Amino acid sequence: MRRAEKSAAWLVLVGGACGVLLLDPASATTTLATAACLGSIGYGLWRSGWIGSRHRIVGVRWLADGRWLLADGEHTLEGELSAGSRLFGTAVWLRWKTPHGRRRCMLLTDGDLPPDQLRALVVRLRIEALERALPEAHGR
Repeated sequence: MRRAEKSAAWLVLVGGACGVLLLDPASATTTLATAACLGSIGYGLWRSGWIGSRHRIVGVRWLADGRWLLADGEHTLEGELSAGSRLFGTAVWLRWKTPHGRRRCMLLTDGDLPPDQLRALVVRLRIEALERALPEAHGR
C-alpha cells in the first residue's frame, strides 16, 4: 500500500481549492477557470493512478540488465528510468518513460516498503546514477 501518493494527491487538490478561496474569485469566469484547472489536475492525478485508477502501478521489477518492468492492474510493460527520478531523505520519486511515450511515476516513502527493501532500492539507484555519470564505469 503506497499511501504517500494518495495523500500527496489529495493535499494538492485541497490546497488548490483553499488557494482559490483565499483569492476571493470575483467573477464567474475566474471561478470557472479555477474549477477547470483543479479538474484537470485531478484528472491527471487520477490518470497517473494516484487517486484510484486502473493505471496505478502495482508492481515494479528491476532486471539485472538495468531494465524495469512496470505492472499496472492490466498490463506489464517495460520502462526506462528517467533522469527526473529523485532521492530525498527517506523518500524516492521514480519516473519512467514507457515505449508508447507515456510517463509513469511512483512516490515511495518509509511506510510504503519495508525499511530493508527501501534501503536496497536507494543503494541501487545511487549505483546506477554513478554508472550514468562516469562513462568508464560502463566497461565493468
